[in-house]
Amino acid sequence: MNNYRIPSISNTCAIFQLLTSTRKAMSASEIAKELELPRTSVFRVLKTLEEEGMVRGVGKNYVMGHRLINLGLQVVSQIPERQLCVPILRGLTDETGESSHFAILSGSNSLLIEVCDSPHALRVASRPGTLADMHCSASGKCMLAYASNEAREDLLNRIKFNKRTEFTHTSKESLLPELEEVRRLGYAVDNVEYHDHVRCLGAPVFNAIGQVAGAIGITAARSRFPKSLIPDMAKTVISAANKLSAQLGHKP
Repeated sequence: MNNYRIPSISNTCAIFQLLTSTRKAMSASEIAKELELPRTSVFRVLKTLEEEGMVRGVGKNYVMGHRLINLGLQVVSQIPERQLCVPILRGLTDETGESSHFAILSGSNSLLIEVCDSPHALRVASRPGTLADMHCSASGKCMLAYASNEAREDLLNRIKFNKRTEFTHTSKESLLPELEEVRRLGYAVDNVEYHDHVRCLGAPVFNAIGQVAGAIGITAARSRFPKSLIPDMAKTVISAANKLSAQLGHKP
């Protein structure tokens, strides 16, 4: 274990990640069970966070606090790619008719920081601020595929290979060949691996020094996005990603 690691802070971060990724209020017992931590320790952390406005008590349960939400919004507003990607995402949604998004790496997850909704009544895109599993999301696969060898190995060792659908990769060994294919093709596909009946496609965005800065993608209902459309959709998404890369100073 890292000698500089402080367990209580690590536990606090784990609680933050859990509360921000779940859509329901959770009790101290539920949080402790999910994170495999002592209930007493979790309860003390929650009470401290509640006093600081970072979490909010709802009966015996807890949700994110307004102060934590405000901090998150301030951080997102300072990400330079966020403002640059907005018109590009709008153009991508206009061209494809589907919801588009831009995601960046956050810990061992893919973090959606901007979403442009499709005009369809049935929308399947996640909201800005969503933390997505990297092994079964198109944006996550892009960032894994184009990370340095060392960074990729570190991420793969930290990922929990949660099985979300019958098509989800459940091991590093299963995912690695697809990451090679992503590098060959220049795009990644969530082929109904994250949600049933939803297909996504993403392409990497690079910064001025050639590092992967995130990924632009589209999310669509499986019925509107059959496999036959993947090649044409990939060209459109790659073009949008290249536009943002160029604005970030990347020169192929």
